Amino acid sequence: MKINFLKLTILFIFPFSLLTALEDTKENRTIQAERHLKEFSMADMLEGTWKEMFKFPPFSAWSEKQKKYFTNRMTAIVSSEEYNKILLDVFTETFTADELEAFADFYASKHGKSSMKKMNLLVSNMMPKIQGMMEKEMTLLMEEVMNFEE
Repeated sequence: MKINFLKLTILFIFPFSLLTALEDTKENRTIQAERHLKEFSMADMLEGTWKEMFKFPPFSAWSEKQKKYFTNRMTAIVSSEEYNKILLDVFTETFTADELEAFADFYASKHGKSSMKKMNLLVSNMMPKIQGMMEKEMTLLMEEVMNFEE
């Protein structure tokens, strides 16, 4: 009896799961990409990057007025219709409708919203460490390349 129930369950659930996938059309990609962009704010994510950037030369020498001007202009750029059109085009060219739906669902979720708020912290913690490692490695790599014998 349990096996028959399992077979019936699979028989009914499997075809239904195929129906839940979005048809991968340009229209569905666009709809899902627009949902994703509505939930995902590039300006919010990059704000922390700019603040971190201001800690290093030549940006660290800027006045607060210059930093504010830069931040406002960059926010305007990454919030512009042209910028969003580029993102929309690239997303719809790169991802399927199902993938875009998953992005939109994630960024609209409690965990997605929480993760986005932590992106500035992630960048602030990560960038100095990566920059230090890359500076050290690039110095070594340049020496190796200059001393490389064919």
